[in-house]
Amino acid sequence: MDLQHEIGGLFRIFLVDFLVRIHDGLRLLPETLPLAVNILDRYCSKRQVPRHHYRLAGCVSLLIAAKFCENPTDVPSVEALSHICCFEYGARLFPQMERYILEALGWSVHHPTVYAFIQTGAAKAERDELRGVQEHDQVVATARLKYAAVKHMAEYLSDILLYRRIFSAQTPSEIARFLFAVSLTILRHSEAYLDDITVLRFLGQLGRPSSTLRAKYSQPCLSRVSQILADFGLDK
Repeated sequence: MDLQHEIGGLFRIFLVDFLVRIHDGLRLLPETLPLAVNILDRYCSKRQVPRHHYRLAGCVSLLIAAKFCENPTDVPSVEALSHICCFEYGARLFPQMERYILEALGWSVHHPTVYAFIQTGAAKAERDELRGVQEHDQVVATARLKYAAVKHMAEYLSDILLYRRIFSAQTPSEIARFLFAVSLTILRHSEAYLDDITVLRFLGQLGRPSSTLRAKYSQPCLSRVSQILADFGLDK
């Protein structure tokens, strides 16, 4: 964002929240959102974006990410995105912006994300715990519920991080490992090795999560982790 003259950090927060709402409303895959924000940030680090085109750049970044991650039938149409933007941008502007972004990125769309490393870490932790355990054993069901909640908490924290430009010196894999460790502490698992003070200090850096994210992660299918995090102290 240092390159931008017309837009600043607050504009970015508003746009990320807008993208979160679009992503949730269109029921896109979880991995599409962090890639979209990554594409937007990489584009903004290379090109000046006029304020009146910033939301267009965000929507097109989501479109590019969807083309990379989603089943072709689930990629949102230009007409749908134009409608979401209240027809502020004509349909012809979307392919133009798509070309600008892709050319600025050297046509390199894929980028490792924190989300991807969280999936890998959670799967490995579950496999390690269940090594040698029979599939029908009750321990299996318990472990799967446990690591589903840990994964959901880490995903929630990673989505909150999308709003903030922190940890820029760390790699996605390092951030994912840290968020996994934070999640173990928040969920009071015996494997936790971070103390509450360290976790609370980190949560203080994050700030209060947006109402959009809190509502999204209050669902039972996501282990209601937003309420668990609130009880831990983030929203106090």
